[in-house]
Amino acid sequence: MGLFSFLKKVRRSQKNVEPKSSNVQLEKRPIEKSLYKNVQYIKSTLGNAPDLVIREVIIRETNLKGAILFIDGIVDENLLNEFFLTPLLQTDEEIETLDQLEQTALQLLPISRVKDLNILIKELLSGNSIFLLEGQTEAIKLAISAWEMRSIDEPETEATVRGPREGFNETLGVSLTLIRRKIVNPNLRFEVITVGAATNTKVCLVYIHDLASPRLVKEIKKRINKIEHDTILESGYIEEFIEDDPSSIFPTIGNTEKPDKLAAKILEGRIGILVDGTPIALTIPYLFVEAFQTAEDYYSRQYYSSLVRIIRFLSFGISINFPALYVATQNFHKEMIPTELLASIAAAREGVPFPLVMELVMMLIVFEILREAGVRMPQAIGQAMSIVGALILGDAAVQAGVVGTPTIIIIGITGITSFVVTPLSDSSAILRFLFIVPASIIGLYGLILANLVLLVHLSSIKSAGIPYLSPISPAVFNDWRDVFIRLHPNFYKDTRAKSIPLQKDPKKYRFEPEDEQL
Repeated sequence: MGLFSFLKKVRRSQKNVEPKSSNVQLEKRPIEKSLYKNVQYIKSTLGNAPDLVIREVIIRETNLKGAILFIDGIVDENLLNEFFLTPLLQTDEEIETLDQLEQTALQLLPISRVKDLNILIKELLSGNSIFLLEGQTEAIKLAISAWEMRSIDEPETEATVRGPREGFNETLGVSLTLIRRKIVNPNLRFEVITVGAATNTKVCLVYIHDLASPRLVKEIKKRINKIEHDTILESGYIEEFIEDDPSSIFPTIGNTEKPDKLAAKILEGRIGILVDGTPIALTIPYLFVEAFQTAEDYYSRQYYSSLVRIIRFLSFGISINFPALYVATQNFHKEMIPTELLASIAAAREGVPFPLVMELVMMLIVFEILREAGVRMPQAIGQAMSIVGALILGDAAVQAGVVGTPTIIIIGITGITSFVVTPLSDSSAILRFLFIVPASIIGLYGLILANLVLLVHLSSIKSAGIPYLSPISPAVFNDWRDVFIRLHPNFYKDTRAKSIPLQKDPKKYRFEPEDEQL
């Protein structure tokens, strides 16, 4: 606990330090009447970019020069030619101003005006086309972007047997459309915030206006607006900046690739956060018990869903405690093991040159290496390498007498159970190593003490002001219907959790002082 307190103090002390930021914010520069000067400024600012396309046009009736500018590859050139260039070059009207141009050649395209050259450059880089006309101090922005995008596929990280198979992709507009399909409600709100001085990444808050707590919405917007960082490339950047306790190994902000899962969270009063350029959406608040819930639990009958949920809790306990329990019983509490089993373990470890703790830690490290290699390598090779590598290494290690057979069994069970609760697999990997230390020093007493420290830590952290262990601690018995088991909806009338603050009960929501939050 002392380490966590120290890291909190360091985090608060760093808030007063001026963040390092590359100065990419340009000063205001009005558009000049000279078309040549405007075009030259844009070209020099972009460093004569090879993908900057500049097409000069001459209006037939007035001989005025104009220029259409866009970035190659991110603009729909067919729409540009059909609905802008062709009508402009074929019109018989005398066009001398942008107003006349809008009334003749630009009646079918979404357009707006731009008065600043630096804003114009930003719009160009965002996928819009710009038209400049000689003698005019304004430009026309044509919103006809056409980004290449990945198709809507089933998320590999959240495979399901029953339920929707669609997932978010890297395009923010597509992700918002998927949410619209799930929640057909006029109170659904999207609020876009631009973050990142260098990347200008669009971050979208999604919530139900008459359901989500206004204080929760205001707090999340304030935290995002406080982000002073050049580079925001993925939702993980946002997560690290807005979470309550960044020193904790447990995630206090949820993530998902499934629109149905995000829609369910939003309908409970939570806030979703979508980031342009990534399919991973964030949800906040995020409670500890949510790691043991899946969307498929609510698509299947409650009996099997309840059984599987109990298995998930047991699996998490096994994954973090089993190696430490093995060390404690072997080194300090042999009397707790049946005599036949103890003799079998002793015979299997005969001739092993390493102490039990070193043997166990070594195999845990090998397991993490195999897991990481399997994830990073190409899918077909990674799966084969993980399975074959584990079998060959495990069998060879036992045959050579480097490790005992019981250790291989312990590591295998631990590894399997760690994948049952995937949102906490990273945390459980760290806890396995931490729990071995007190268990190797004072046995079961050390393991029990480690679990108590873990419980105290979980009770001390929060997610957007909500206790992380809620509804277990503090106890909200109304929500226990969906914690360890899932009751049938007919057993209760109110479908929404009481642990999440709603608009109808704003007094229930309390924030700590600002310096405790970020």
